Amino acid sequence: MSSGALYLALKAVHLAAVFAWISGTLLVARALQFKPATATLEPTARRFLISVARWDRTVTSPALVLAWILGMTLLKLGGWLPPAPWIMIKVIFAIALAGLHGYLAGRLRKTISGTETAAAAWLSAVILLLATGAISLAITKPL
Repeated sequence: MSSGALYLALKAVHLAAVFAWISGTLLVARALQFKPATATLEPTARRFLISVARWDRTVTSPALVLAWILGMTLLKLGGWLPPAPWIMIKVIFAIALAGLHGYLAGRLRKTISGTETAAAAWLSAVILLLATGAISLAITKPL
């Protein structure tokens, strides 16, 4: 396989991993919004949140790690080092997204255990804005 074909194949897997990571993070954010702020969890709601947590552990978190590994690999293979300013901004967005994912995963665990209330409704919008910013930078490479 040529280096160009390898780069494109890794880029495709990177995009799939990013899609799984962001959609899984949005799933957690939205699932947390369905819990009433003061009421205890009903058994059905608790089972749903447990299944979301299982999805997060088995799909979203590994996708996050894979996206980071492939992103750094693509930087090296694509000759993007030292990184251009747009890459640095994209990395800042990705760090913020990873941090939000960790925050939401922690809130989900605490919600299931009964020690946490619902997440803020605006978090989904922040996730979408950060993801859109990172994707826009990757497509346009403006700086």
